[in-house]
Amino acid sequence: MRYFNVKEAPIKVYGVLDNFNRLPDDILAHFTNDISFLGKSSVGGRVRFETDSSVIEFKVKLKMAPIGWGHMPRSGYTGIDVYLDGQFRAVYYPGHDDKEFSATLYKDPGSRAVEINLPVVNSIEEMVIGIADDAEISEPKPYKYEKPIVFYGPSITQGACASRPGLCFPAIVARRLNANHINLGFSGTALGEQILADYVASLDMSVFVLDYDANAWVELLKETHYNFYETVRKAHPDLPIVIVSKPDFENDPHESAERRVIIMETYLKAYRNGDRNVYFCDGKAAYQGTDRDCCTVDFNHPNDLGHYRIAENIYREIPIR
Repeated sequence: MRYFNVKEAPIKVYGVLDNFNRLPDDILAHFTNDISFLGKSSVGGRVRFETDSSVIEFKVKLKMAPIGWGHMPRSGYTGIDVYLDGQFRAVYYPGHDDKEFSATLYKDPGSRAVEINLPVVNSIEEMVIGIADDAEISEPKPYKYEKPIVFYGPSITQGACASRPGLCFPAIVARRLNANHINLGFSGTALGEQILADYVASLDMSVFVLDYDANAWVELLKETHYNFYETVRKAHPDLPIVIVSKPDFENDPHESAERRVIIMETYLKAYRNGDRNVYFCDGKAAYQGTDRDCCTVDFNHPNDLGHYRIAENIYREIPIR
């Protein structure tokens, strides 16, 4: 076997920074709440390369022992999953107290493109890939949209409670569009802070999905929501911006309706001001219809079916194809 650190060419890492965090240290330093921890999660990160090797070995070192939520599988919060030529092939995760794990995947040499999705909650310290000694390895083909779709939102956006990283709705949407993406979902702490609005505005994007309705209390949502949109719009006059309301509408229909009005008012104000590249996605529609009760683990956080339906709902509003 020959071994490669995933930070080495020709392997490429997408969706996270060089240290596998999602937010840079100067942004993290501003927070004392859970963002100081969640900003170091590797969710949305992808390791990509091509190889004709019939065997691939994965060696993963995590920054923390497996941690997560009681209502979410370990395979999601601290595991990796592997796609070959765009199709799911395997998921791997550590033992209960292990910070390191390894796995071996045997594949058809005819398949070449490898994409590995990184953990939803935990963080990668180091990852090494091994291939057969006589095999070739090369750079991945570029995405159709190399500029990422950026998602900002709460725990649902981060990926709670998908059974594996590739089933988070941002990953599903991006995979369907053959697009790079950045997941800025923060469990319980997506509050529309100006510093995060400024950070998002600094990114080079193909689409921005604004989706933090579920975390900010009503008054805070009123104070911050249009401002967040406006901050990004001023920096990106022609960027498609998709504004999303929360999917778990039935949890508190009265408050959910009040929140939905605030989200809709941002959209309508933007449209009245001449913005024709802003789109409203009604989160209320995501879980509706047959088997609505099969979409969540706790009437709030989506399981795999819930993430799929949210992805379908948002995908319809994204204007790139």
